[in-house]
Amino acid sequence: MKSFTNRIFDSKRYSNLAALWFLACFFCLNLTVHGQAVPLQTSVVADFEVDADAYSGIFELPDGTVTLTDDWLQGAAGMGVIDETSPENAATRAALLAGDNIQAEFRMSQPFGYLDGNFNRWLDAIYARDQHTKGGEMDLTVFGGGDDKNFDDPSTWSYKEGDVPQKNDIIDAYAHIRRSAGTQNLWVFFGATTRSPNGDNYLDFEVFRADVEYD
Repeated sequence: MKSFTNRIFDSKRYSNLAALWFLACFFCLNLTVHGQAVPLQTSVVADFEVDADAYSGIFELPDGTVTLTDDWLQGAAGMGVIDETSPENAATRAALLAGDNIQAEFRMSQPFGYLDGNFNRWLDAIYARDQHTKGGEMDLTVFGGGDDKNFDDPSTWSYKEGDVPQKNDIIDAYAHIRRSAGTQNLWVFFGATTRSPNGDNYLDFEVFRADVEYD
């Protein structure tokens, strides 16, 4: 009968032979790896563009084609869902264009339930502008603690005046809801920008069942 030590050595020898056999088979195989380049292009859902820009009637991807589709802001054609040109928003718009570090909110450019020319029904839209933290300028509403996470109860979140890294400094946020023509399909579109695209970052969009407010 083999000793326990001999059995261990035999086991190791068989394991080494199996590993060498596996490597030999691996290198003898004719391995082919296929890759595919995915072209960047515009998606259109219920006549609303998803194309990495904010202006209607222009497909930013792939080639700037002019169309009649909608987007966040009024462009060459189509319609902008955000009311950024009405007289009541003129002062705020002028302040933003002048570079003032302010918060702002614009609502939908059409009344609730508006039925457009292609029979898509607009239900709501909002654009929110947050303050930026650049130089000595502070944001009045940065998260106040390390436990303010998206998976936490919003009632436990806190905020304070302060600054954050550029990659985490959310500047613009958009949302729009519409029903596509002839169906009950409800589409919700979101968009957001940060002050800098550099570094690893994560943006999360969630729909709450009840209103969330801060005071």
